[in-house]
Amino acid sequence: AGSAIAAQGTVTGNVSIIRSHDSSIAHDWVTIVGGTSAGSCTSSYNSLIAFAFEDDLKGSRHLTIALEAKLANKQITVTYDDVNFNNNGVCFVKHIDIL
Repeated sequence: AGSAIAAQGTVTGNVSIIRSHDSSIAHDWVTIVGGTSAGSCTSSYNSLIAFAFEDDLKGSRHLTIALEAKLANKQITVTYDDVNFNNNGVCFVKHIDIL
């Protein structure tokens, strides 16, 4: 992933889209209505900031929390580190909170 100096930040808003891919694409992701930028994270979908879930147990838990928030119409806060991103420039979720 990235280089330079890490910039940790947060984005808060409602979950817009949760995308889960088949095994040919490594990372599922979520978009959030609320923020307009996330440090040097470069990827968005439909003009919304996208965040990727790691392809591991913690990533699965993060995806579950995002789904629960979507179903309950609750906001989430995603914390990210903008030097930790996938090949498409989508920053990984560092941690996620339901508000």
